[in-house]
Amino acid sequence: MISMKKDEMREFILKKIKAQSTNLALKKSVKIRQKLLDSEDYKKANSIFTYVSKKEEVDTHNIIKDAIKNRKKVYGPILHNKQIFAGEVKSFDRLTKGDFGILQPFVTSNKNKFDIIIVPGLAFDSSGARIGRGGGYFDKFLPLTKGKKIALAFDFQIIPKIDVEKHDIFMDKIITEKRTISRNTHF
Repeated sequence: MISMKKDEMREFILKKIKAQSTNLALKKSVKIRQKLLDSEDYKKANSIFTYVSKKEEVDTHNIIKDAIKNRKKVYGPILHNKQIFAGEVKSFDRLTKGDFGILQPFVTSNKNKFDIIIVPGLAFDSSGARIGRGGGYFDKFLPLTKGKKIALAFDFQIIPKIDVEKHDIFMDKIITEKRTISRNTHF
């Protein structure tokens, strides 16, 4: 793969995401979810912060439902004034459409320490570097939080190298349908 700037990489990966059928994305999401649920990180977690997926992303809806069923505290992003705030997710019935049509909790919480933080992104590399959608929401949010950062991605979203900037936050683990990449280890 030739070297691309972040905007070019976003466009390239978005085309791949849109070209993937909904059915295939859901099948891959089931594998990714199971790998997360089987992980020690998830099993030991009492508090989870996770994005609420849109249809083209790795599905987190069933992860959220599982966590609530297993009495874990679940938090999701509330977008306000170009920032993310954490809000507790008690059930899907209590979510509302926020910015960009993304489901989010109603009420913000001051919680900023979680056992795991499930982070979205468009592309990742094996060092844990991430390219988001370009809004910088998670880039601003993650430095204000504590917790193991886990990205969920389709395997085609793993690219050879991302040129990082000083504000970029690295993922501790990336889970795809084919592999799990832990920071400082290569698979």
